[in-house]
Amino acid sequence: IDPRRTRTAKLADRHLAIRPGTDALLLAAMAQVLFEEGLVDLGELSPHVQGIDELRDAVRDFTPESVEAACDVDAALVRTLARELAAAPTAAVYARIGSCTVPHGTLASWLVDVLNILTGNLDRPGGALFPQAATDRTPRPAGPGRGFALGRWHSRVSRHPEAKGELPLSALAEEIDTATDEGTPVRALITVAANPVLSAPDGDRLDKALDSLDFMVSVDPYL
Repeated sequence: IDPRRTRTAKLADRHLAIRPGTDALLLAAMAQVLFEEGLVDLGELSPHVQGIDELRDAVRDFTPESVEAACDVDAALVRTLARELAAAPTAAVYARIGSCTVPHGTLASWLVDVLNILTGNLDRPGGALFPQAATDRTPRPAGPGRGFALGRWHSRVSRHPEAKGELPLSALAEEIDTATDEGTPVRALITVAANPVLSAPDGDRLDKALDSLDFMVSVDPYL
């Protein structure tokens, strides 16, 4: 599912060119079909899941027909996706950066987990597994932590609050091309395994901003 016909899309059995920013609507519609057609099967997750009735109520109005125009995806195809997901012996719904950097990105990420849960595919072989650590370090036992603070400082131009020491990618272009009294614009950039022009909002502006840098390094196997 991708607005662009990427190399991954060319290899897929089915490519849905969804309208950008409507991921949450499509995922909610798939969840609605699972409830409407009695396809929910939590399997071994049943003892660990709460709020199923509240979820059913929350997605009741998000029928495939109601999101068809917004997503630009045929309602019948949305129903087919939900049915095939439920019928598959094993399956995994998976999303990455594209579904996060849009309106309702947090909701879309949550709904990915919801679909895996509703079909019993969360944390089981062939489904969406929780990975083991890449090192031999024993994970810290669950329990209360110190938490973390937000907004300890802000971006220079639009005053976006930091989160865990990071700023939203949407602030990058203006941090490069806008001068203020509070400091110097960004003049150098290193990107690692990313194409910010494609993955950031307002890629055209960022494209122009990158051209104005004094220095830029891209670390990536692809040109």
